Amino acid sequence: MNKKLISLLALPTLLAAPIALNAGEDIPKGVQRTFANFDADSNGTLSPDEFEKGNVAAAEKRLLKNGVKGEELAKKVKNVGKNSSARFTSADKDSDGELNLKEFFSTRNTANAKNRKKS
Repeated sequence: MNKKLISLLALPTLLAAPIALNAGEDIPKGVQRTFANFDADSNGTLSPDEFEKGNVAAAEKRLLKNGVKGEELAKKVKNVGKNSSARFTSADKDSDGELNLKEFFSTRNTANAKNRKKS
């Protein structure tokens, strides 16, 4: 792989760090990486489409890793997609139609809290 391509691939991750500092939050590196992976156009924000596609892909990967297959997998992945719009709207605190890193981080905290309550 050439150096220019490697630099371009690393760009979304590099852009995420200053966003976290500007937001005044201590946002974990894993969340920053996930945000960068979801941000398909690397503009520093997530559109509703990027948010949904990223969540669906992440859920599918996690479910497959846990041995979920077939109809059960399809049903669970479909539910993630259905719930994505409501989660996006709830997290979009400034109502600009995009999620910045701080808003995205709030979706991760909400999801983790719900998962802890289920346990």
